[in-house]
Amino acid sequence: MDAASPLDLFAERVQDHLPNTEAAIRDLLAQCIRDSEGIGLAEVEVEASSGTKRIDIVAHPLATGFEIKYHRPGPIGASRNMTKQYGDLLADARKLADKQDLNERYIVLITDRAGLTHVSNKPLLPTVWDRRREVTGARVRKQAPTAVKAATSDGEWIDITTQMVWRDNKIGPDRMTGLAWRIEPMVADLEGPTLLRNTRRG
Repeated sequence: MDAASPLDLFAERVQDHLPNTEAAIRDLLAQCIRDSEGIGLAEVEVEASSGTKRIDIVAHPLATGFEIKYHRPGPIGASRNMTKQYGDLLADARKLADKQDLNERYIVLITDRAGLTHVSNKPLLPTVWDRRREVTGARVRKQAPTAVKAATSDGEWIDITTQMVWRDNKIGPDRMTGLAWRIEPMVADLEGPTLLRNTRRG
């Protein structure tokens, strides 16, 4: 699917009001996927079961999964561990890679300027349009210990490629930034790492 279509629709619908919780953003994006792709209510599942974990959104006819993160300042005086937030993003990428019955996998991040700067300064999730990165276990282990612990909380790292496929710098009335990355698991063969592509069609 063209992930930009429902994401552009989402950006349009939050111009005047951005939901204040990650769950509300997830639910709105699920509805945007239904509307943009012409999919029925039950065919886009929220909190879809995946073993002992759950995927935020799965569009079953398209075999496409989404994980959502909403990073913004907490209450006044509350600390914000952006290193752990970055590790949590990587953990979501690993979770999507581990779900082998998906054709396509996307991470969506809504963040403020500080969060964008933090992600931009890291090497694993590109913030330049269409840029692709290979994210191997060796590269993950070079991150800060807090990020590594979060990224591998569900198990050993699964090598992936990440590619930025959508960006909007005017999300909501506070003009936050929305980013989306396509996640593709890799598999090693005799000639070196290659992308593991599911041949199913939605």
